[in-house]
Amino acid sequence: MAPEAEPRGSASPVVAWVEGEPIHVEDVVGRAPRGRELREPRERVEEAIGRRLMVEETRRRRLDEAPGVRERIAAIRREAVEREEGALRNALFDSLRSGIALTEEELRQHYQDTKARYFERRIHLRRAVFDSEEAARAADAALGPAGHLDPESSEDLGPAVPRDLPRSILPEALHLRVPGERVVVGEGGEWALVELVEIVAAAPRSFEEVRERVEASLRALKAQQEFGRVMERLRTDAEVEIDEAVLGNAALWDREESPPPGRQLSSASQSRATSE
Repeated sequence: MAPEAEPRGSASPVVAWVEGEPIHVEDVVGRAPRGRELREPRERVEEAIGRRLMVEETRRRRLDEAPGVRERIAAIRREAVEREEGALRNALFDSLRSGIALTEEELRQHYQDTKARYFERRIHLRRAVFDSEEAARAADAALGPAGHLDPESSEDLGPAVPRDLPRSILPEALHLRVPGERVVVGEGGEWALVELVEIVAAAPRSFEEVRERVEASLRALKAQQEFGRVMERLRTDAEVEIDEAVLGNAALWDREESPPPGRQLSSASQSRATSE
């Protein structure tokens, strides 16, 4: 029989009880398999009940105490803790970042200090649109190596930085290196012949053009500094005790860490706190 009242602190309503232990709606919804159609709630709840019974039976048989199983569970738990810590760290950093107030003077000064980041080459292209791939390739062949698209019957694109070019011509157009080179791009009913007119030497984009990027960069930098101050204060105020005997036991620290089963160790993930 289900308990009379739901335990305090439940994140969502209890949909079922198994041997006195609750199954919450979020436990079922959170386990909905990806790439499959969502099934009826009752079917999903029955699956959750089956999983719970399977786990309890495994523990009753003490299979969770077998060395291989125990090590696998420990690795999974360590990974879960690491992921939780990462999510909470990002939440703290994002909170600090969103609370930072920036003045116009600070933004312009940061732009001047980091102006080298915003040097970008510009590309000048010319595009002629055709009804089919065959028509575009025929026009390309007719022009030959020395021919050029007619400025009167084609469209100028740029000069512009690559990110501002039409997505429909990328990335093929970026492979053009010599003025006069052409490429046929497109799919379906939209085809075009694109020609490189010139590559303009890299020059800094104006403050107005990159204002959002400047603000994001400065905000991240200041948040990173504030994060460091917060962590330093927390460490100073916290009551921390290190067991030097354990710390000095080389046998405990010389073991190589192994990745959780089924997961390879990756290189250190880049923190979201790094400035852009």
